[in-house]
Amino acid sequence: MNNFQGIPDLSATASSRRPVSPCIGVCEIDTASGFCRGCARSSDEIAIWSRAPDDLLRKITAVLPARRAQLGIKIARLDWDEEEIGRFMRDTLRPGKGRWVFGIDGAFGEFAIGAGEQPEVKNALTVATHAGAVRLRLPEKLRAFAWEEGEAIVMALPRGRLQPPAGVTLAAAGPDQGAIREGDRDALAFELGFGSPVARFFIRTNDPALQRRLQVLEGKPWQQALAEAGSEIREGSADRIILTSIGRMEIYSPSATSDHRAQESARTQLSPEAIAGGQEMPAEIELPKAYAPCAIFYPAR
Repeated sequence: MNNFQGIPDLSATASSRRPVSPCIGVCEIDTASGFCRGCARSSDEIAIWSRAPDDLLRKITAVLPARRAQLGIKIARLDWDEEEIGRFMRDTLRPGKGRWVFGIDGAFGEFAIGAGEQPEVKNALTVATHAGAVRLRLPEKLRAFAWEEGEAIVMALPRGRLQPPAGVTLAAAGPDQGAIREGDRDALAFELGFGSPVARFFIRTNDPALQRRLQVLEGKPWQQALAEAGSEIREGSADRIILTSIGRMEIYSPSATSDHRAQESARTQLSPEAIAGGQEMPAEIELPKAYAPCAIFYPAR
């Protein structure tokens, strides 16, 4: 069993392979319990991990949830290899499974497939609805973390594997050739430029007036761009695109559909005050400093 609430039990395949290391880069031994404050293993268990037999590692893995509760540890690396992470991703792209969140604090998108929706399946890791679309990928060294025993699943990479931060001014990116829907590939995209290494935020539009407005603001700081064109971006015919190391999320213009339920299943937020705070994650979730968040999945309850 995975010992986490709200996420698939992948124990069938986990039992046939060597458990992954639960280390999360927080290597401090709690003197009272003798367990690590990051992974909840003892010093001896950490020392033998690389050479211990698989059965022993599974026994250690099975007792870690109780130790984490004892130590008050809220985040843990899931015992998933790349194949299992991929299977989890595919499972989430079905109706009623939960919602994906891409972006940073103050500039993010949310995408979910409602229980009654019929998404257009592009491939196993790419789906689209009337309200938005998501394309997932599996970069090397991707890790899955569970927050509060599965209330949220954080996909993360070691910080050394991130791309350099984006610029901090609005920049024209040309036609969006990477668009998930073929009909969107001639629309012009503009990067807002929040300077984050974990997510890039774009506005995409076919509206000539909004295109001209954004072209005039090219090279201006994102704060100025949002101050002068924020209302047109939020209320006009502009799609929002968020790119991270594990894929692309597209949230379509609210005016593109009159279905209120569809609009609720895919939305974005642009809050200059929160963006300026420079936080990568929602305040309620803490990821070890050695890792950078790529996306968060909130399982349906």
